[in-house]
Amino acid sequence: MTEDEGGFSLILLEVGESVQRIVRATVRVRRGDVDDALAILRAPLPLRVATGLSASDAQDGQYEFVSCDCIAVFVRDAIVDEGGSTYLRQLFDTVSRSPEFGRVTIEIRSLPDSSEGRRYLDQFTGSETQHFPYRAEVREKKARLMELFGDKVGAQVRRL
Repeated sequence: MTEDEGGFSLILLEVGESVQRIVRATVRVRRGDVDDALAILRAPLPLRVATGLSASDAQDGQYEFVSCDCIAVFVRDAIVDEGGSTYLRQLFDTVSRSPEFGRVTIEIRSLPDSSEGRRYLDQFTGSETQHFPYRAEVREKKARLMELFGDKVGAQVRRL
């Protein structure tokens, strides 16, 4: 099996505060509907959001959740199946101490008034409008995504 053939689980280890954004991310990752997303999200953490994903779909799913202030990782289905809930708790303990999920302050200084700019804001702040400069404390992984996608849409984003 190649990485793109599938066999990855997306694991949600910690959730952010915006239930609406987390539900939207779950709908996109599972390609389902709101009822399906709500049913999945009722399970205790850590939880398996999806299985059988390709590596690229699993990574995209991780980005979806990181963007809305969650901690999500992807792992081979077989590894999760063998380890069960004990493995997931140990995984959470390990990942939560990773510098990848440490907190940093980021600032959006400016953003073009365009559909891409509004989508960027919605993706990373949960709003299509914002006053600048916008500052927030986010996880390292989210900060990197904000910088990367900020460059693509013409935003001025920096860490403080």
